[in-house]
Amino acid sequence: MNAVIEMPAAWIELWAVFLLPFFEKTRYSLFDSSFCYPAKAHIGGMETFWWTDVVRCPQRKCSVAEQLMMTEADGFLYPFLKSLTDKVVSFFVLVLFSPVIMAIVPAMAVSMLLIPRDRGPLFYRERRISRGQEFHVLKFRVLRQEVVARMQREGKHARIYENDISNLTWAGRYLLKKWYFDELPQLFNILKGDMSLVGPRPWPVHMVNAQIERGLVYRKLIHAGWTGPAQLQKGRPTREKSEKLDLEYLTRCRTLPIWQLWLYDIRLLCQTLKVMLQGQGLKY
Repeated sequence: MNAVIEMPAAWIELWAVFLLPFFEKTRYSLFDSSFCYPAKAHIGGMETFWWTDVVRCPQRKCSVAEQLMMTEADGFLYPFLKSLTDKVVSFFVLVLFSPVIMAIVPAMAVSMLLIPRDRGPLFYRERRISRGQEFHVLKFRVLRQEVVARMQREGKHARIYENDISNLTWAGRYLLKKWYFDELPQLFNILKGDMSLVGPRPWPVHMVNAQIERGLVYRKLIHAGWTGPAQLQKGRPTREKSEKLDLEYLTRCRTLPIWQLWLYDIRLLCQTLKVMLQGQGLKY
């Protein structure tokens, strides 16, 4: 029993890839998302239990190992489907938007040629967190180079400066942000495995650390997403609203049957493409 409890989550997922045909059923139950409770898994007819924490542990401090034991969907088939969907759909979207990307690059080049203050690199990289790991998210640069330099000196993140349109380049203001095209390079992050198509928005390191100090650890448990329920909200949702939507998605990952959860992700992706094509942008 102790060996099962201490089994690393990464080993479980690797084990699942090879033994998927032998799984009779993969289903998890969570009795209360606010406390630590034993989660039950049915694997090939064998029941196993371990302590899990989804959101908070106010009554009993869970160790890091206990908190990280429960990963996306807490299942075996869904991470495989999610990873496969990430690769296939992100490649398809890159192909679909390849004419747009080929138009964006020369548009940015012309903007930098005619407007000296817009000059700088085509891409912008920023440290973010996905499943507890740091990575560099890739975006088309929409901020003027001196604004980027000021942001880095002040230790803040791009979103704060993007709210002021005077900080934007011509291409960023009239092309990229309107259609949310500055996010397209993140599809390469998805192909690389840094993040997923659907999940909580990848936050900067300092914001994640502050969130963890408040007791919310879900960004250590699930891959960050290109889109998700919080990103699809109209207007600018508050931090509390965004966290509530993130936690609702995590609850779906832990309670919905695998195929329903997969179809839910597909529906979110379709909504995302619709918003992009309508020029509404995504808000987070």
